[in-house]
Amino acid sequence: MSTKEKKVNPPRNRNRRNTEKTHPKRRVLVTGYPGFIGKCLVRKLLKAEPDSEFYLLVQEKFLDDAHKYIRGIRRQHREKIHLLKGDIAETDLGLAADELQRIRRKVTDIYHLAAVSYLGITKARMWRVNVQGTLNMLALANEVEHLKRFN
Repeated sequence: MSTKEKKVNPPRNRNRRNTEKTHPKRRVLVTGYPGFIGKCLVRKLLKAEPDSEFYLLVQEKFLDDAHKYIRGIRRQHREKIHLLKGDIAETDLGLAADELQRIRRKVTDIYHLAAVSYLGITKARMWRVNVQGTLNMLALANEVEHLKRFN
């Protein structure tokens, strides 16, 4: 090749992926839904991993919002989403025994996004959610049979 000739590789299609090879089917537990980061993460993961299932832990006061956002997701993805009413600060995340057992048996990945960061909250409430809630999530993660990743 002369100095003026330069080998040019064809452009790669970055949007085309083999999701089977790059993302095997996962069962993902997400806390902090329908918070901003949780919504963005779930939307992105659904697009990248259409065969994965999602268990979204939602506080009761946010259930209406969570249902609203889920209705905005493509129909074929909605059946892969399971809303779980609970709270990370509660014992067993406030889940019913059968829900908790399903999480322990099925989940492969956890994205722990729930936290409080706004000013004006009492120190006790912040401790309960941010510290005790994280300890509760770590305790659950320790019991999840097929856990591959805790984020």
